[in-house]
Amino acid sequence: MNDTNNILIGAGTVLINDETLGWTRDGVSINHSAIFNQVFVDQELSPLKTTKVSERYTISTNLAEITLENIKKAWGMRQEIVGVTSDFVDYGGQQTKNRLYFGGDPVNSDLEEYTLDFWGKAPGSNTNRRIHFYKAVSIDYGSMPTQKGGETVLPVTFEALADSSRIRGQQLGYLEDET
Repeated sequence: MNDTNNILIGAGTVLINDETLGWTRDGVSINHSAIFNQVFVDQELSPLKTTKVSERYTISTNLAEITLENIKKAWGMRQEIVGVTSDFVDYGGQQTKNRLYFGGDPVNSDLEEYTLDFWGKAPGSNTNRRIHFYKAVSIDYGSMPTQKGGETVLPVTFEALADSSRIRGQQLGYLEDET
């Protein structure tokens, strides 16, 4: 039976290592894609068998809160945010600033891994749905335009990684609805 309560409407929340990434713009997209191998023979027009040979889960959003901590997570940076004191004659003395250094990572360096959660509305109720990924890395950073007449957003895409310490079929994460 059709039930309009099962139609999901509303914003969700993205968390990295149990810390929110703040406000987002244009929602959150979770994509599941796969590559298949199809077995064909000369005597048939259609495949005789199809097997899945790989799959990917990606999670994309636009961050509206462009803090140094969010930039660090979105760009997959390992460097720490440090406080620095600088002398600026134009500004009348010393100033303390927070700084995030970037660039010069070694070739083939491992990416920073996070746990990633998406919390949104569950169907049929006023409860929540959680989509949890055990391990995820930032794989697409996008550009961060600063513009007149519009807010700055930072596009980011994360990809789920298999946690081989877990049993097959449960290595990426889970979906759960509160009851």
